[in-house]
Amino acid sequence: MSGFFQALKESLVGHEAEVPSKTLQLGLNFADKMPEFFAGKEMGKDALRVLNDYLKLNARVRADIAAELPVLRAALKLGRMAAK
Repeated sequence: MSGFFQALKESLVGHEAEVPSKTLQLGLNFADKMPEFFAGKEMGKDALRVLNDYLKLNARVRADIAAELPVLRAALKLGRMAAK
């Protein structure tokens, strides 16, 4: 291991330590990042609320479709009889 990496290891851990070269990750960037476009509220809690609203709406739409099926089936049957 080069002298630079040995000195780096010693400064990080305070003593000589054997660190396999594959575990040393050079080039990590710990600088401040750009702020998130959306706050946590918009990313999580609101997404869960929207999903719950969707599920409620989906259930209502399915119930409306189920309620209309007998009417649609009767209209289809009448239409088939008229076409004969």
